[in-house]
Amino acid sequence: MPMTKEDQPHQELKPAGEIYDQYAQYYDMMTLHHVEDLPLYQQLAINTSPPYLEVGSGTGRVISYLLSIKPVGAKGHYLTGVDVSDEMLAISKRKTTSFIDEGSLHLANHDFSHSPLLEQKFRAAFVTFFTFNYIPEANQLDFLVNIGQSLQSNGIITLDCFSPYLKWHPESAGQWRQVITNNSNIRLQEMTEMMTDTIEKRDWVFTSPGEVTDKITTYRTYVSPEKGKNLLQSAGFTDVRRLSDYELPGSDDFTEGSQVYNFVLTARKP
Repeated sequence: MPMTKEDQPHQELKPAGEIYDQYAQYYDMMTLHHVEDLPLYQQLAINTSPPYLEVGSGTGRVISYLLSIKPVGAKGHYLTGVDVSDEMLAISKRKTTSFIDEGSLHLANHDFSHSPLLEQKFRAAFVTFFTFNYIPEANQLDFLVNIGQSLQSNGIITLDCFSPYLKWHPESAGQWRQVITNNSNIRLQEMTEMMTDTIEKRDWVFTSPGEVTDKITTYRTYVSPEKGKNLLQSAGFTDVRRLSDYELPGSDDFTEGSQVYNFVLTARKP
């Protein structure tokens, strides 16, 4: 029987930074193959101008890409990446030391659920790869308001949001599956369940050579396209659009879709 909202588990029982400190050593193995979103951030960067902000920068997958397309001769601060995991940030720093040293990149442990980042106003904020879905529902509006306060007027925000397969295909829930990774020395098994209509639980078991095993459990919250639009508008954003397949310009269709793995919302700060 699904748990009620009152007794459902949530990642806040264990701080997100703690979970992702544990996950950091496996993160690149799990995500480096994901490149579908990168051309979108390139296009958005072309359409705006720096400085840019990535929220949920992890081990630097998107940061490294955006820095690789930094215009030749561009000077001054270009990009800030924030995450709630010190271990993730440490890996990212090792990859981008030269950009940090030259002043193009700043990395920080920061949680927009609690406060804005006011050291500098940004022209674009990229909330990448389902980061928004790990924000507890009670904090989602504050999270967006604080990002808005960190943007310049006319600045843009993007939210890359997941759409849970299990919501429409519950027969697949609760089954362990072997996941092929980029590192053949580590085996990964994964099981997902919908705890409620909106809370997805994921269990990962990583087995390294010598049968050293790590188990990591995360929860992410499904935010429908319509709810995401309403949250953005409540946070003061305008011109909300929905993208599919990471392609601009987007549309005004916020209908739920069972065949999509994700969707992207874009909006503008007046």
